[in-house]
Amino acid sequence: FFCRAIINYTMVSCWQTIILVVTLLAKDVMGGGTQPHIIYILVDDLGFSDLGYTVATNISTPPPFTPTIDRLQSNPSTRTLRNYYVEPVCSPSRSSIQTGLYPLHHGVVNWLKPENANGLPLNLTTLAESMNGLGYVSRAVGKWHMGFYRDEYTPTFRGYSSFLGFYGGGENYFTHVENDGYDFRYDSQPNCGTGNSCSKVLTDASALNRYSTEVFGEAAVDVINNHANKVPNEPLFLYLAFQGVHSGGGTTPQEYLNLNKGLTGARLNFAGMLSAVDSAIKNVTEALEDNGMADNTIIVFSTDNGGPVDGGDAVGS
Repeated sequence: FFCRAIINYTMVSCWQTIILVVTLLAKDVMGGGTQPHIIYILVDDLGFSDLGYTVATNISTPPPFTPTIDRLQSNPSTRTLRNYYVEPVCSPSRSSIQTGLYPLHHGVVNWLKPENANGLPLNLTTLAESMNGLGYVSRAVGKWHMGFYRDEYTPTFRGYSSFLGFYGGGENYFTHVENDGYDFRYDSQPNCGTGNSCSKVLTDASALNRYSTEVFGEAAVDVINNHANKVPNEPLFLYLAFQGVHSGGGTTPQEYLNLNKGLTGARLNFAGMLSAVDSAIKNVTEALEDNGMADNTIIVFSTDNGGPVDGGDAVGS
């Protein structure tokens, strides 16, 4: 649906999203009982007033350049939910997305530090596992941040058939290093543990010294293309969790800074990161169109915890 049809949930609460999507599926909203593809796009640390259509009237500087997101939101068929609550940090929100539970019930009440042995409890059913039960092929791209101290806590053990991205919470956008550890990998099949050949640390030209937003956008396009070519009759659930616009090392590529006129300093760098996300989303939508999937796709667009206004991420709103 996306550009032309049913729904683009912007800034939706974790549990509301799951309930709404399942309700839509149950009602066969696509007609004829066809199950829609679902693309869940999660932007890290995106503030409410950081998009063109949500910018507050008391902000004097121009909004970040996000033509794709703004165009999708302006479509008459788009549904935007504005009044909801998320958690103040990412791991609790992401765990709620995956379980449909409040943090009090899933137990992840703060962001998970990489040196700690914890994660989303293994006895909980994830969104991917639920979607698989409905006949979906579930794949994940981007940031995980729900535990990785044992293989069982990583995405392909939690219902996803593949994962490309990083397990932790934040890292350099180019070197992919967090706390002196390199964290960027491709797990190509279910139950793909670190000791198996299917789990590969990506240190080649496909990832090393490449801007993560672009890598994740390309990976999402690859997922869509491969799905259309190999299993076109099965519904796809793609969880696309960008690293952007989380603060992190590395300078935003100049091409995205150039799109944001009238901004300077940290705000310009932030806007450039968001423009990169917008460009990646454009590529995803074009892949859906090219593969004839756009008219049978629901896209959910949300942030995990809003934009920080204090501390190292103090460029959001």
